[in-house]
Amino acid sequence: MRAIITAAGSGSRWSNYLGQRKHLVRVDGERLIDRICRLLRRHGITDIWVSHHPQHPYDIPGTQSIVAPLEASNAMARLATRPAWHPTDRTLVILGDVWLSEEAARIMTSDYVGWTHFARLSPSAATGKPGAEMFGCSFGPEDHDVYADALHRAGPGSDWPAYCAFVGKPVDTEPNDIRDWGHHVEIPDDGTDDFDFADDFERFMFYRGRGPRIVRASDWREPWFAPRVRELNLLPKMHRKVWEHAAITQAYKDRLHRGGRGLGFGVGREPLPAWFAAQEAQVLATDRPDPGVWQERQHATGLLELKHEGICNHADFLKRVTYQALDMRQIPAELRGQFDFTWSTSCFEHVGGIKAGLDFFVNQMACLKPGGFSFHTTEYNLLSNDATINGPDLCLFRQRDLAELTQRLEAQGDRLWPINLVGGTEREDVYVDEPPFQIDPHLRLKLGGQTFTSVLLIAARQWRTA
Repeated sequence: MRAIITAAGSGSRWSNYLGQRKHLVRVDGERLIDRICRLLRRHGITDIWVSHHPQHPYDIPGTQSIVAPLEASNAMARLATRPAWHPTDRTLVILGDVWLSEEAARIMTSDYVGWTHFARLSPSAATGKPGAEMFGCSFGPEDHDVYADALHRAGPGSDWPAYCAFVGKPVDTEPNDIRDWGHHVEIPDDGTDDFDFADDFERFMFYRGRGPRIVRASDWREPWFAPRVRELNLLPKMHRKVWEHAAITQAYKDRLHRGGRGLGFGVGREPLPAWFAAQEAQVLATDRPDPGVWQERQHATGLLELKHEGICNHADFLKRVTYQALDMRQIPAELRGQFDFTWSTSCFEHVGGIKAGLDFFVNQMACLKPGGFSFHTTEYNLLSNDATINGPDLCLFRQRDLAELTQRLEAQGDRLWPINLVGGTEREDVYVDEPPFQIDPHLRLKLGGQTFTSVLLIAARQWRTA
């Protein structure tokens, strides 16, 4: 069998989200198109071609390339791959912007007779797409002419009209009205889906438990958690601060992967500036000019007070990290539009109350370049959407406060991605720590009559709607 990966779209709906074409988006550190190639090879397919846009070639070892016409429709881009259709064996055409599960790959690489269409006809749990989604098709040499004719009849349409034309149905049949017409194999709703829009990727991360959320004990068992904790040189105790550091670094890995320029607020002596430097990022670490009510050991006044032993070698740390005293309530104008990402860990709940904290979050977005990301953890009230702590040195944000933040960011063209506020149910999740606090477990705590925990917020600068 020969496989042709179609990756020739213009990407207009994707709008260069994450700063790259969607076929190159990384999930678990692996690009989508590389994952497809790996799964194809695992199932014995080594004859792999990649159809690409004339202006966007892909350099993927072990594959051959075929160029689609400039600005071709989906159907015409598929037709342009005909010279690569196998003359004597089956050909598998597979979309290059799909995250494939192991089971989906097994299904699509199996032997079939005749032209076979691979799709999910139900809504997607992974991305929230409301209906049918096509992922590819396979066919033998005897189907070449019929399939090519169907692509011609589909005209400027997508793969769905071509499928309808192939089976003799009206090409304007809505995808959600398509049923099993004898040439369809169902792909399970197991996470397999494609990324057309930025929302698709972020909902996929939400589905995988890697989007904005409150801390859960189950994260300690996730494959990504232990590597981040080791890199941060932290003990793997079940403490919400350990989770905050690991969750922020993984959110960065999922969206920027490596490099970039970052701005940290209220960094104290946390390990994140050094960790970002170890990822080859240029970092400006800031902390308040004076320690205020906080202990001296939680406050940094200079670069060498930032923890980096065992995280980043000293030379790289000095080359990539700078320090500046900064009042988070008065961010200097010269920092606007300079950074690919910003972050803080349990910090903006201490700047003067709920309003001051929300003002900070809204204002710090201006430090980002268009398309940049903001990763912040803070305190979330688990008990009430009304009564809370709202003092000058500590406040607990409620669901209504996060809803207000969402609206304020949207008003200035930014986006706070939806937050999973459903807590875990394991013993460590439901245990509420009270003063004097212990070290492990310490996911939820009680203070001033309120029970609260940590929440990760992720926002995008000048996010554009679909």
